[in-house]
This record gives sequence, C-alpha cells and structure tokens, in this order.
Amino acid sequence: PQCLKEIFRLTEMQSDDYNLDRVLFYACHDDQENLCSQVSSGNGQNYLYLYEKKLNIMMPSAVIY
Repeated sequence: PQCLKEIFRLTEMQSDDYNLDRVLFYACHDDQENLCSQVSSGNGQNYLYLYEKKLNIMMPSAVIY
C-alpha cells in the first residue's frame, strides 16, 4: 500500500513537471529547446505549450471551436 501511494505521488509529480518525466524529456528535449525555451518549468507549462505548438505546426489550417 505505501509503495502504491509513492508510485501515484511520483506519477503526479511527473505530470506536473516536464523535466521529471525522463521519457518525455528525452523524446521532446530538442523541440522544447526550439519552441518553448521561454516557458517556465512546472505546473505542466512546458507540456501544454509544446502540445499547442506541435498541434499548430502539424495542422496550421485547423479550426478550433
């Protein structure tokens, strides 16, 4: 039970900070440096900004309602 709580706690921390998710960090590091270097770390800021930028690059003519 304590181990499971710790796993959930670490998972929550990783989802809040791009730098704590090792797989995401290595997969997206170059894009983060090029697209999101001005974004502060924490609270999912890098993830959201990167997601929005990549979405805009991949679908520039998409209409969001």
